[in-house]
Amino acid sequence: MKYSNHKYKIIAFLLFVLLNSCISYKKTLYFQGDALQLEPPNLSETYVLKKRDMLQIRITSPETERVQNSTTESSQGSSGSNPYFSNYYIDDSGYVELMLIGKVKVDGYTIMQVDSLITQKVQEYMNQASVDVKFASFKFLALGEFIAPGQYYANNETCTIYEAFAIAGDVSMFSNKRNVQLIRTMSNGSKKIFHLNLTDYSTFTSENYFIQPNDILYVQPQRAKIDKQNVAILSIGLSLISIALVVLSRIK
Repeated sequence: MKYSNHKYKIIAFLLFVLLNSCISYKKTLYFQGDALQLEPPNLSETYVLKKRDMLQIRITSPETERVQNSTTESSQGSSGSNPYFSNYYIDDSGYVELMLIGKVKVDGYTIMQVDSLITQKVQEYMNQASVDVKFASFKFLALGEFIAPGQYYANNETCTIYEAFAIAGDVSMFSNKRNVQLIRTMSNGSKKIFHLNLTDYSTFTSENYFIQPNDILYVQPQRAKIDKQNVAILSIGLSLISIALVVLSRIK
């Protein structure tokens, strides 16, 4: 009779732990609440280029454009790709080297400033030249409760945090979307940590809606995941205790 009472207590305890480890439906959702209209994102901080970033630069003029277009038609057909953006690596001195104008210092400037700077230099050699500058790609880290955590590359300088999640394969059902950490390297080398709630529409208007090169995204697990792991361990332990109790009761 005494053993039977212990058995019921063990079962009741296991049921209590299991119920507490269940994941609520609401915690798995991204967007919650009503939002009929959202303001534009708060872009209070524009990214400043750093050494070892990779840029794509295209320099064109009416003359070169005619040659390039005829070459594209003959060799590329209707592929729709644009082969005239060239990749440029920002070296350890903060420069990129262009064929026409030589080395240009771009470290410490924004992309718009670099575009203007190169345009001024190019127009000394070519009339009516136009310049396009953009990121070739930049890396970010996805850590924690992502389905496929790791290092990834974004090919768009306006990559949003939700695009970054999609690139990394989204997050698991055990992820805590209410407290996502974004760790950003500032221009002076220091780190700044932001806490984002991806279940709230306010993320769309946040200054961190767009990620930046070398950002680290860390998604914490929900308590339910830890509880589930603990339940498995507890079940094994309690099974062993139950066996031990049965053995002891028979010996007595």
